[in-house]
Amino acid sequence: MSALFSMLIMGLLYFIDRPSIAMSCFYLLIFQPIGYIIEYYLLRNKKHASLIGYGLFIFGTSIASILLGDSLPEIIEYMIAFQCFKWLIIAIILFKSEKLTSLFTIDWSAISELIKISAPLSLSILISGSGEYIDGILVEKFASEKFSIYRYGARELPIIFVLANALSISAIPKISSHYKEGLAYLKKSGEFIMNISFPLSIVLMMSSKFLFAFFFTEKFTESALIFNTYLLLLIPRTLFPQTILNSIGQTKTILKSSIYELIINILLSYLLMQVLGILGIAIGSVIAYSFDKAFLIWQLKNMNGTLFSQYTEVKKWLVMSMVIIAAYALSFYM
Repeated sequence: MSALFSMLIMGLLYFIDRPSIAMSCFYLLIFQPIGYIIEYYLLRNKKHASLIGYGLFIFGTSIASILLGDSLPEIIEYMIAFQCFKWLIIAIILFKSEKLTSLFTIDWSAISELIKISAPLSLSILISGSGEYIDGILVEKFASEKFSIYRYGARELPIIFVLANALSISAIPKISSHYKEGLAYLKKSGEFIMNISFPLSIVLMMSSKFLFAFFFTEKFTESALIFNTYLLLLIPRTLFPQTILNSIGQTKTILKSSIYELIINILLSYLLMQVLGILGIAIGSVIAYSFDKAFLIWQLKNMNGTLFSQYTEVKKWLVMSMVIIAAYALSFYM
């Protein structure tokens, strides 16, 4: 999916008289995916220090590309040059594992199986991600004068998003190989994320109006209410049924849930916007994403009997959810 989208962007760049950027993007597309193999190899073999070092190296090359390039095409060219190191790293990994010949071997049966599993997941990511853009379209069409206010507020805390995704990725191989132990790991790590993210979000929620006025202007205090609403996404964000479903190959269920989420998001956002303005769009998104997680929890229970309490600290999650909802209600009067 990302490749198709990238090819579309390259085509547009070419036809708007930016062929140099288009070709640069094409070569970047070729080199970029190899990095995922390195990450998964290091993660699977529990080489955590090497994984952190690799991440710092990639970050450093991105910064170096920006500093060395005088224009966008040059920056991309430097990025491509640094991508060559990824091929060198993967060659070293294969050489050490005595599988260097696999670099030039295509296993069509494995590719076919991978497509069956990954295609629904890719579509799910595409559909879920489109909700944010649809919300933006609704704001631009029906409340264009408040588009900047909405856009500044409609964002999650990056650290929470990163932590949740990192846990989800790291838990998949554990659950796949040792189901019960993997669930215990997911439960313990999920509690750790709750302990960090809920207090941080509550503090930000109570101080958001001041922060928006301080960093921007008094005009953007309304953005704080949008921001606070999106902070409520933390409640479903700290639930991980999709991780378990992914680990057992039930990606079609995740796709189905994403379609339902998108439909609910569009309908609720539009209806609530008529009553609550741009705040209604944000609330619609939170409800839709919460439905997505509830549906996946229910489906997982029906499939193999896995209980919600097996992979979630239910009491802590409920208490923290009620506290952040109370803080959200209180933020309207501050």
